[in-house]
Amino acid sequence: MRILHLVRETVCARVDVALRVAVVIMATVLAAVLPAGVSAYEPEPGQWYLDSHRGVVLRFPLADIPFNYADGYSFPSMNQSLYLAKDSAQAAHSAVSYFLRPEGKWFEFFGLVAFDIVFTYLPGGSAWLHEEWHRAVMTNRRVASFDDVYRFDLFAESIAVSHVKDSDLARLKKEHPADFVRLSAAGNEAEIELITLMRRDSFFERRTLRLDSFYWWLNLINCWYYVYTCGTRDADTFTDKMNRQDGTSVSRRDFTGLDFTAWVYDLFRPNEAYAARGMHPSGVGIDLSLIHI
Repeated sequence: MRILHLVRETVCARVDVALRVAVVIMATVLAAVLPAGVSAYEPEPGQWYLDSHRGVVLRFPLADIPFNYADGYSFPSMNQSLYLAKDSAQAAHSAVSYFLRPEGKWFEFFGLVAFDIVFTYLPGGSAWLHEEWHRAVMTNRRVASFDDVYRFDLFAESIAVSHVKDSDLARLKKEHPADFVRLSAAGNEAEIELITLMRRDSFFERRTLRLDSFYWWLNLINCWYYVYTCGTRDADTFTDKMNRQDGTSVSRRDFTGLDFTAWVYDLFRPNEAYAARGMHPSGVGIDLSLIHI
């Protein structure tokens, strides 16, 4: 499950001293980097087109064997979803620059910001990539699932990997406990890999920095804030809310609840049976949420 709290959620949340300091530091870095990224390079008249397309390198693995053919046909693998997300973002950023750069650098900048915020929630965006890496771990062990990004619920407070059977998760933990631990952390891992890959293009392919830099920061802040949130009491409040909304529908539930609560739980309990989590608060199925642990 990937959480993208909007400003209103952050303002309403109880924030301790450590978070305040971190936010101040992050804001200072953003203030220093983003404007510089927007205005550091001023192309000559007629050169903006070449600049917006500098470093656009599209790569996509058509087949990822044995993953694609391990159990019938499965798509996408971790590598395929990673390159789809990277290619989609970079191609779109170049297109936004192509149309808006002639109107001025700030039109281009705010156009990129608006696109990135919306694209995050769409197939090919970072939320989609986050969930697809969760799914790839399960698919590799013959566990079926569904990526709720395909429901197109823009600006959703949370996005689930749903339609996962308790029996499949119990089998996965029993037979492959290491994979079960990685399962919870794979989403954030995907976003870090995406940023690393895009930064590689910026360095080796001389891709223009300003086109992708906001997307990097958006994902880095999300990764950091997700880990932080899982260690607060707000995580329990959020989990209670999700449990009430999901009710008795096992298929609607996210496969694990908050990622890093489950990651820590299973990291220190590799041999514990999955059913030991107890019954879901609704009385139907196994409790995935792990609140108040």
